[in-house]
Amino acid sequence: MKIIKILTVIMILTIISVFFLSGEASGEPRVLKAVTHLKENDKFRTLCVAYAKDVERFSDGQLIIDIIGGKETIGSDQQIFSLRDGVIDINFDLERVGQFTPVYVSMVLTNMKPWEEREAGLYDMWRKIYAEEANVYWLGPSTQIQWFCIALNKEAKNLDDLAGLKIRTMAANAPAIEALGAVPIVMPFSDIYQAMERGVIDGFLMTTEDWVKNSWQEVTKYMLNIRFLNGPQTGILVNMDVWESLSEQEKNWLQAPLIENEKNYYALAYWNYAGGEYAVMEAGVEFINWSNEEREKAIQLARLGIWNAIKEDIYQKHPEYVEYFVKVVKGLSYP
Repeated sequence: MKIIKILTVIMILTIISVFFLSGEASGEPRVLKAVTHLKENDKFRTLCVAYAKDVERFSDGQLIIDIIGGKETIGSDQQIFSLRDGVIDINFDLERVGQFTPVYVSMVLTNMKPWEEREAGLYDMWRKIYAEEANVYWLGPSTQIQWFCIALNKEAKNLDDLAGLKIRTMAANAPAIEALGAVPIVMPFSDIYQAMERGVIDGFLMTTEDWVKNSWQEVTKYMLNIRFLNGPQTGILVNMDVWESLSEQEKNWLQAPLIENEKNYYALAYWNYAGGEYAVMEAGVEFINWSNEEREKAIQLARLGIWNAIKEDIYQKHPEYVEYFVKVVKGLSYP
């Protein structure tokens, strides 16, 4: 009788232990809330969604990135502050981290592939600075690559022809336009059509994706066949407190898909922008081809314009970054 009781107790304990162990193994997954400035139908937002699915796959469903919305959920300018303050866990960001540090602008100056930047140690430097100045951990670039082109309503066959032309730009890239001899006019991209139509500006600096969808070909005659400021700006950011709370395995689940897919993401982004250029040409905008010498000179002037505008500010807080950056990146110097 005692044996039966003992066996019964053992069976009950076994059942209880199995219950708790299985409950632990199949516990609720960890969910990280994410936002992006990108619209739901944006091509690059599909990359964000693909990345979230990859994280779920890598973690076997134990880590979920829930993209709760875009700028309709949290305004574009406020997303980085919401991330810093822990209101959200992840932000797919392009440039808003620039509200904390000018270092993000340097990301378009390297002329290097993402894997080259990572292997050269630039990823580690960006992560260190973003953590210190914005309380975020930089996972890596989310869109991998972009470049800007100059569209004009006045024919410009060389750098001298750009002198004095009023060219719309975003604030971060204004020094590049100035370095080319033109006059930077900072305005939202939503104002480009009307400004070109009314002659308020002579041209604009913009990326080529969705260029035709904005109907700019209706008010634009020319585009320079030159790719300026080639590279990503920021990427996928995680609140620093959240990052430090993750286990090493969870951190790996977030990091691994970016490394595994970095060349695929790069290729997708490249062909998206190259396709945008083709669409501009098909829409009837005339491409102006500069000589290789003039093209390279313009690209270098734009890079130096940006670098000279930010290097002093960066050096004040991070002299080690500036010194390392000019060693790794060709064509730049300090002081």
